[in-house]
Parts: sequence; structure tokens; C-alpha cells
Amino acid sequence: MAEEEILTQDEKDTLLKGVGDSSEEGYAAGDGRIVPYDFKHPAHKLKDHLPLLEVANHRFAERMTSEISTLLRQTVRVELSSFSMLKYEEYTHSLGIGGSINRVKLAPLPGASLMYLDAELIYTLVDRFFGGGGSKPEISENRPLTNTERRMVEHVINSAFKSLAEAWSTLFDIQPQFVREEIGPEVTSPANPAEVMVTSKFRIVFPKGEGEFHIAIPYSSIEPVKPMLKALLDQPDRDDAEWSRRFTDMFLEAPLELRGTISETAITLGKLLEFEEGSFIPLGQNQQATFYVENIPLFRAMVGASNGMISAKIL
Repeated sequence: MAEEEILTQDEKDTLLKGVGDSSEEGYAAGDGRIVPYDFKHPAHKLKDHLPLLEVANHRFAERMTSEISTLLRQTVRVELSSFSMLKYEEYTHSLGIGGSINRVKLAPLPGASLMYLDAELIYTLVDRFFGGGGSKPEISENRPLTNTERRMVEHVINSAFKSLAEAWSTLFDIQPQFVREEIGPEVTSPANPAEVMVTSKFRIVFPKGEGEFHIAIPYSSIEPVKPMLKALLDQPDRDDAEWSRRFTDMFLEAPLELRGTISETAITLGKLLEFEEGSFIPLGQNQQATFYVENIPLFRAMVGASNGMISAKIL
């Protein structure tokens, strides 16, 4: 009686091919060199080492929200999307085409940092500034920025300088300075391409469209002031006025969402189904609203207008 085969001939050929071909993914890595793993690399413990810098990033996002909203005269939201450490080469290779790379100095920190606006952000800023509808731009690799776009980049960089100085003020004073606009990532390379960059990436969200804004600071620039950026784990002395001041400033910077219902009205399902673009909704004559934080009523206010914006005066 013939012995029953467990594997077919095709299955045997497939297995033999996998064993014989050492170039398949999972069997060999690159050219076979062993890459050492640096356990002391600062990227492994970024948030453990620089927690206060992450707090400063959130503070920067809040101030930048106000700056860009004022510049465009419309609601804009800036939020921290990522906070990481990357080698310089990794970071610059990740940048998209058509963006604006700017070399800046954050005095008194040594070395030069980068501020980057991606192409979609630049085009959307210009579009919204001139009253556009926020249509998605067509990004061309070869098209240089126009004078109008460069002017808009300058406005955003100046707003970032102001916001960054205010966000870092509870840590220490910095004076951001513009150095120059870079043509591309290849000309910004530092002496050591393996330089580690502390990279903060922010999303700037518009009613329609969004873009990215980055701040990349060399880790070697932050090292001299790293003790000031570390969170204190031990209980400080009671007479440590500087620690108390910083803690109080950070506590008062805790973000809260203030919510108030300006008006409410009751309608039927039939009326709701009749609504279309251009329909008016009668809201009544109520001009007072109760404002809440975390669903806790705090105060009542009179709703009206001030400087062309809907405002509320606390009663």
C-alpha cells in the first residue's frame, strides 16, 4: 500500500524556494551588517526627559490658535499632533514637496533650529486670507513660492516667534530670530547628519482644509538647559519660590472648555425636513446665556456683539 503524501509537490517546491532564497524579507536585512542599538539614544525617553517641553508645546498651540485666527479673521484651531525625536536625515526626508523650510535661532540656545510649513498649509492660508472657499490645492514640485505666499509665510513665522516666546516664558526667556529661508532639505544639513532633532509637529485646522507646521530643535541645543525642562519628582522646599511660581503658572495654564447655549427653539419634524440652504431659523428674543465648565454652571451673561464678533458680557 502506497504511503499517503502529507504535502503536495507544489507545496514542497514553495518551501524549498523560500529556504534557498535568502534575499526574501525576513531572512536577510540589507547587506547583512549588524546595526547596533544605542540604549542611550535620547529618543528612547523623550517624554521622561522633557515633560515640561511638551507642556510648552500645548501652550504654544493655544497661543498660535489665537494668532492665526486674528490674522485670518476666522476660527482656526492649532493642535499638537506629535512630539518626537528624529535624526536630522530622517526628519528632512519626511518633509513633503513644495513646503517652506526656515532656519531660525532661539537665542540664547546654541545652534540653529528649523520651522517648516507644508505646501498645503501655505496655499490654504493664502486662499483663506483672500476669502477663498478652502479648496484643496494642486501641489507642484517645481513651482517656487510666489511673493504673496512668501509674505504669508513671514506672517506665520512672526506669529510663531511671539507664541513660542510666550509659551516658554515660564521656563526661561528666549528671543527667536529669523536667519534665512532654505531652498530645500539638502542645503540645511548640519555638520553631523545624525544630529538628533526634537521635533514638534502641529496641525493647523481651518473650517475647510488643514496643514502642518513644525518646529525642529537640535537636541544638542536643549542639553545645556535640560535640567530646567525636567519635571521635579521630589517634593521641593517650601521656600522654593521659583518652583512655586512655575507650578502656579502651569496650573493656571490648564485648558478648560467654556460652553454656553446662546439660544434654543422647538420645531416639528415636518419643519425640520423643510429646511434647506438659505432657510431662516427663528431663535426668539432671549439675550442671556448660562456658561458651563465641565457641566458646572459658572455665570450668566448678556449676549451681543463686540468688534464684529458675537460676545457675552458677564452679569
